[in-house]
Amino acid sequence: MASHQPGMRVRLLGRPSAQVGAEIIDFTPDKRYQLLGYLAYHREWISRDRAACLFWPDTSSALARQNLRGLVQRVRSLGGITGLETTTQHIRWRVDTDVDTLRQAIESGRPGEVITAYSGPLLSGLDDTAAPEYASWVSSERETLHTRWREAVFFRSEELTTQGRYQEAEDLLRRVMDVDPLDEEVLRRRLMTLSQGGQRETALRLYRRVAAGLAAGWGVEPSDATRQLVQDVESAGEVTERWAPTAPGVKGAFEGEARFLSETEGLFAGREVDLAEVQHLLTTPTCRLLTLVGPGGVGKTRLAWQAAWEQRRRGSRDVYVVPLEAVTSREAMTAHIAAVLGLQLEGGEDPLVQITRHLHARSVMLVLDNFEHLLAHVDVASALLAGCPGLTLLMTSRERLNVRHEWLYALDGLPCPLKTWSQQTC
Repeated sequence: MASHQPGMRVRLLGRPSAQVGAEIIDFTPDKRYQLLGYLAYHREWISRDRAACLFWPDTSSALARQNLRGLVQRVRSLGGITGLETTTQHIRWRVDTDVDTLRQAIESGRPGEVITAYSGPLLSGLDDTAAPEYASWVSSERETLHTRWREAVFFRSEELTTQGRYQEAEDLLRRVMDVDPLDEEVLRRRLMTLSQGGQRETALRLYRRVAAGLAAGWGVEPSDATRQLVQDVESAGEVTERWAPTAPGVKGAFEGEARFLSETEGLFAGREVDLAEVQHLLTTPTCRLLTLVGPGGVGKTRLAWQAAWEQRRRGSRDVYVVPLEAVTSREAMTAHIAAVLGLQLEGGEDPLVQITRHLHARSVMLVLDNFEHLLAHVDVASALLAGCPGLTLLMTSRERLNVRHEWLYALDGLPCPLKTWSQQTC
């Protein structure tokens, strides 16, 4: 197996480029560099069918694969670009990237390093409206990475505020708001930070500017929570709203879930029937593995969290949510599951064996969110179910897992026959 390309590093965050020694190769918005960006982001083998469908989803499989062969040949002719690996069925470009650095910081829970590593939107400038599947993938992954950076900024700004370093906290929060000037969550944090730092008038000017933007752009007023906070600032009263520090990723069961559910409330509109059906399935004794499947952005994560929250409120079993979007290997996945469960892994023994022993006699629901890029390691889910009779798994994925006893619940965006749910045995 070939290793990563020595001496080459690819920048995927912000304006993408490849650096080989002192030479910088800028990526331009055409399919050659889009394919390279996609492969560099994943680093592992990608099936040719998957890559072909990314750019030619409405073309016959044979023609799409023919087009991909031509595209690969054009990529190989690019000056300075080396290391593209191909087989008859797969393709890979295994290079070091800034996204790798970001993922490592996220998985290790180091918010300062996450902030430093994130240098802009994923593959900025490489969007392609003529390739909707590719554009959808970029948009989804871009939002995921941005969200992890945003969480890291929130965590670090809270630390700085606690230390009385209000201006440093404000500088960090302003960076997030530069990306989305109408983000009310960031606005409230900035209002608090400025007010606590003695800059009440600056806070009120900021509020008026954002309120005017909301009115002009969307015809709406700031939320009740924001207006109440502003009233506290105006009256020079104590600003009491606080956020518990939350490191990137989840360190414990449902840490930060209330904020997530609040922030994504609008995304859940119209999903009440879906929630009721998913809840029914989760209480069906024979349904131990339920996969919410659907395209990126359709609301799988939001529905899974809401369903898990409802299960937790009922109190019949322990519920844990494991976000996996930033996890890229089997080892990282089992370590992440153990961390969420609060299990201290011991060296010398398979982590999966330790997790299974930890859960064996317990009644638990485990949500494994964003599993589609970990399908090669779906045996982890099967092993957990086999060894933990009281365990129920709720998964979200863009593709079915294709394992025994999997039940599927399809969200809007998938064609029939996956509507509304069905039991599958493979």
